Amino acid sequence: SLATLDSIVFWARGSGIISLAFDKLKTPTEGKAWAHLSLDSTWTRYTVKPTNLLDADSIGGNIGWDAVKDSVSNITFLGNSGTDFWIDDIHLYGVDRDDLK
Repeated sequence: SLATLDSIVFWARGSGIISLAFDKLKTPTEGKAWAHLSLDSTWTRYTVKPTNLLDADSIGGNIGWDAVKDSVSNITFLGNSGTDFWIDDIHLYGVDRDDLK
């Protein structure tokens, strides 16, 4: 469960767009909640809060944060419209270690 997630913070660099997805897989209701961010060629710190995630719209399986927050199975970074990207130093804030059991 990531229901108490305050934010996810990471450093990234590259080109194009990066999509950060919280995936809910292998359950009766599969889908994701995600945000799309423009990358910079220099290392940049990105902060994404649940309120920054797109509202549910079913595009690309987007069922919204409220539908995935209690059973996130993967955190995925996807690149689009660019040639490469790098991710480093990922931190989850507001989540207790026991929430991840």
